[in-house]
Order: sequence, then C-alpha cells, then structure tokens
Amino acid sequence: MTTTMTLFRCLLVFVCLLHNAAVNAEPHGSIDASVALDQQTQKVLQSIVDGDWSTANLEAKKLTDRFPDYALGKLLHAETLQVTAGLPLKHISTDRLSLNYISLLLEAQARAAQPPAVAGSITDNSDASNLPASLIRTGSTVDHVILVDLKRSYLMLFDTSTDEPRLVKRHYIASGLAGFDKRVEGDLKTPIGVYNIHGFRSDRSLPDLYGSGALMLDYPNSLDKMLGRTGSGIWLHGVPHAQKSRSPRSSEGCVTMANDYLTELHQTIDLQSTRVILSDNVQWTTPAQLASKQAQQIELFEQYRQAWTKMDVNTLQAIYNDGAWPLAAKQHGLNANLKRVSQNNEAIAASAQSKHAQTLAKITTDTLAVFEVPGTDGIVQMSFRHGEKNVTHTTLYWRQLNDAHGDGQWQIVQELNRNSSI
Repeated sequence: MTTTMTLFRCLLVFVCLLHNAAVNAEPHGSIDASVALDQQTQKVLQSIVDGDWSTANLEAKKLTDRFPDYALGKLLHAETLQVTAGLPLKHISTDRLSLNYISLLLEAQARAAQPPAVAGSITDNSDASNLPASLIRTGSTVDHVILVDLKRSYLMLFDTSTDEPRLVKRHYIASGLAGFDKRVEGDLKTPIGVYNIHGFRSDRSLPDLYGSGALMLDYPNSLDKMLGRTGSGIWLHGVPHAQKSRSPRSSEGCVTMANDYLTELHQTIDLQSTRVILSDNVQWTTPAQLASKQAQQIELFEQYRQAWTKMDVNTLQAIYNDGAWPLAAKQHGLNANLKRVSQNNEAIAASAQSKHAQTLAKITTDTLAVFEVPGTDGIVQMSFRHGEKNVTHTTLYWRQLNDAHGDGQWQIVQELNRNSSI
C-alpha cells in the first residue's frame, strides 16, 4: 500500500532530480497562452523538486486560475494543497489508479524531465557549441527543420536558412500510445525517419480530435516502403479544443501538440522547404564534427556526379548496391550490362550521357541537403534539385558498408527521382 503523494513524488521528483543538472536558464521573450502554461507548469514542478511545497502550491494556484480547464494543473494544485494543508493522505493501491490519473502523472514526468527553455521561444541556440548530429547539411532549399525527440516528448524548430541551424522554438509534444519505431499499420506507434510535409488540413475540415489542424507527413516514404513498413495518416496535429495537452503516449501514431503551437508552426514554416525528423535518440555534435561529415557527403555526391557525367558504368555499379542499380539504370535510360564508356574518349562519353547526367553536370552543391535517418542503422538521406527551373528532385539513400568486405565504402541503397516543386 502506498499514498497518493508518495506515488506522485516518487514518479516525479526522481525524474526531475535525474535531469535537473542538464537544464538551462528560463528564456525571456513574448508569451502566448501555451508558452505561459508551459512555463507556469515548470515553475510548479521545479518547486516540488526543490521540496518547496508552499511555493509549489502558490504557483499551482496561479496555474489553475489562468487555465482552469488544464487537467494537469488541477492535479498539481490538488496535490500541493493537500501537502501544505497537512491533510491526511488516502491510502490507495496502484491497481485502483485510474488511467486518467496515470496519464497525468506521465505528463508531469515528461514535462519535469525537459529543460526550462522547452517552454517557449528562444532567440538563439542555448548551447551554441552543439548542433543536432542528424542535420548534416540543409542546403539552400531547406529553410526549416522540425526535429522531434520522441523519447523526451518535445519538438524543436530550427531555422536552417543561416550558416548553422538556429533553434527558435522548443515545446512539449505527445506521440504514439505504443511508443515509436512504427513497423506495421495499426501498431499505435510513431514512425522514426526523415519526412516531407505534403499538405495541411484545416480545423474546419477535421474532427475536434485534431484541434487547430494537421500537417500531413509522407509516411510511408520510399525508404519506409523499401524497409517493409506499412501504415498511413501520420500527422503533426493539435489537440481537442477542450484540452490543453495530451499524455506523452496517447495518439494512434501522430505527433500532437497544443493548438497554439500547431497554429504558430503552420504560420512560421513553408511546407515545401521544411523537413521533419522524428527521432528516438537525438544526438548532438560540434560544428567541427558536423563540418567533417558535410565534407564527406559532398565527396560522395561528387563521386556520384562524376560517375554519371562520365558514364563510368563500373563506378556506378560499385556505388549502387545490387538492389538499387538495375532500377537506376532503367530509370535513367541505360542498360544495366552496358560496357564501360572510356573516360578518355570525351566524344563517346558525351554521346552516351543520359538526360540525368546532363543536368547533374550543371548543378552546384549549394542545393544539397543531407540528413542522417534515425532508426535505420546509419542510412543517410541526400537530396538535391536539378533540371530546368530545378523542378527535378532527386533523393539518394546511402549506407556505409562496415562488414568484413565493406571497408567503410558507401553505397546507394535507393534512388528516387520526381518532378515537383519540393
């Protein structure tokens, strides 16, 4: 048998203390309703961690006064009031806890483990020495990256129009009821990977479950399909209008957030030039380490480009794996068994060039975007635009061979070419 307060404090305080050393100073800036709710919630949780229950109760009262329909706020106020009033605690067994109560405890746990800057807008990167390792290179065609840390239940919005990614927003989110790493339709998990946004559904066009709207992701994309993943309808969307937030594990696979945040996100980004990375293990790296990765990927791209422009079929067959080469050869109008065109005979090489090779010769690497794909054992997504008016969008998925015979060589495991504006 255990008390309500003991259950609450054991679950909450332990997690808070575990992460307390990593948090940053609370940001300053303009405050909208959702930012204010997040900041006030964190004040309550931090006071509980500090053992200052009187302050926690005062802050919880402020929280419920401003947001009377916020379920977690009601729980925090009730718990802190009971402790500060010295009221006797009811003894209950864990098997009698309601699912709603457990969901609120999990939300408190997730929010307590997040840094204070998670509560709203910040004007610069809180730790300029570290950058997301998955954002190897964004190029001139990607203006924003939405990076979702599914394990820690928060979203980060990066402005990538500058030389280095700049963190401009970070806030709480919820995801799949069964966790993440979606494999099959109906498994109630959120996918892990790199995605495009292919549209927006407005509030009026959706049931109340989706709140202020939905950004639709292209799951399953071509890589997901190659890996045998199934399912559909994975979105970033709001919450029912009567709610302020949802439990960290509560959706059927979508990423959900407060309606204010969803609306602001939609108004901030350009759908065509934004990438979404859903990750179970966000890693950070230094600018120098990231620059080294960028140089490596540019070298890979140049190897790919030179092989096509010179029609070096031997090299092309080496940089594509056995599954990707026949499709690439067919797609670009080549015979997979074409004999090597001499690199010393420019006339022959020029006459044998495919249209794909001709457009590759004209592009510069400033359009090159490269992201590590989480959950794929080291696959890297490389994309670029080319062709007339840059309407051709090519995506390459590279994997490094680290077996006994691979010697660290990189190979293309899939190539996708499409005519589009993204």
